[in-house]
Amino acid sequence: MTETLSRPTIGDLQERAHGDGHDYVKGSPHIRHHRIRERVISGVHDLVGKVIERNGQCRVLEVGAGHGTFTDHLVAAGAKVEVTEMSALSAAVLRHRFRNNPHVTVIHDSEGKEIFRPEPLDAVVCISVLHHIPDYLGAVEHLIQRINPGGVFFSIQDPLWYPRRSGLSMNLDHGAYLLWRLGQGELRRGLATRVRRLRGLVQVSSSSS
Repeated sequence: MTETLSRPTIGDLQERAHGDGHDYVKGSPHIRHHRIRERVISGVHDLVGKVIERNGQCRVLEVGAGHGTFTDHLVAAGAKVEVTEMSALSAAVLRHRFRNNPHVTVIHDSEGKEIFRPEPLDAVVCISVLHHIPDYLGAVEHLIQRINPGGVFFSIQDPLWYPRRSGLSMNLDHGAYLLWRLGQGELRRGLATRVRRLRGLVQVSSSSS
């Protein structure tokens, strides 16, 4: 048995991190904490209402919907929603959850390419997801180009642009991340994640003859 290093796709990383039985609530402040969650919900209802008022409809692309915590609220506000998920298991959960709702379309986007389709939209919603996209500036630029006049790009619960942050700010951020992992009983996993991100590699076991 030997170990080799390979460069993973973002889809590979999502599958590893969001496997069967993954608890999105445990690691997500915007879901777990009432005040933050209510702020997101309020923002979602507000954007859909304003877009419908201006455009007469609201076709939303929700990027990385997880298990649909906020998809419910988009639909309740009057939107028709297309959700994308890189994790096949999470996409399956979404399909089952919204199987009887004609206003929700679920797409398993394992390679992150579906967001680059040309079809026009009235709104794009990115909730704690941009930091998972390597070229998130390019992705945001393309998504904005897909939005009709009078539409909205909504992003929340994502980090500030790293090049504009000071070294002290970044070090405090890394320390807070490791303390959060420690609180979850996953310090080793947190350290391993940091190492992988710095090296741009993931360790994979494989057999050789």
